[in-house]
Amino acid sequence: MPCESWENQPHTGREQEKDIISMPPPFHRWPEEDKRLWRELCESTYGGNLQRVKEIIAERPEFLFHRPENNVLRAAASAGHLQLVKFFCEQGVPLDSEDDLYPPPIGAAASERHFEIVRYLCERGAPLAAKYPHHDPLYSA
Repeated sequence: MPCESWENQPHTGREQEKDIISMPPPFHRWPEEDKRLWRELCESTYGGNLQRVKEIIAERPEFLFHRPENNVLRAAASAGHLQLVKFFCEQGVPLDSEDDLYPPPIGAAASERHFEIVRYLCERGAPLAAKYPHHDPLYSA
């Protein structure tokens, strides 16, 4: 398992992103089985397959908090899958992950015109102010 020391850490959200010591190793160093599962999680998320996503997360819960710059919540929000967005929020995936290339989940939903997801993320407390001006969810909407 590539993230053995990392996966034994409690996963509590935003502070997990900031703790560089607890971050998993880079993707290219993962065993092939872990890479396959991560790809399957991404495909299932984009495809809206809630059941398969739950199965993968049950097996590898650390995947919820890996790759904060391109996380599963953003993928679900961008693809318009409200049930997956709700599932990821209930699991504690950060609402505000963003970097200069990727907008926060609410910005991804707004840019794709998934306003029901935007509303839900607002109700959950997602910030409307983006760190980077070109990711501003209000502008995207």
